[in-house]
Amino acid sequence: MAETVAEAIPGLGYAGVDFLMPNVTSAVGATVIEVNSSPNPLVHDLPVFGHSRGLCEAIVDEIIRRAHIN
Repeated sequence: MAETVAEAIPGLGYAGVDFLMPNVTSAVGATVIEVNSSPNPLVHDLPVFGHSRGLCEAIVDEIIRRAHIN
């Protein structure tokens, strides 16, 4: 759902999509409440709770892939 929302905005490289969800295990009833064109990836790489998601590395990998750099 987040990918579909982000792809609907032309030229957007990456985004943070905020949802309001009655149940985090299902998209049923989910509502998009905000799309951030400049999200803070550090909240995923250096979270206060839980495990790092490696988002910064994924963003750099995608930039390299799109630039066709080997």
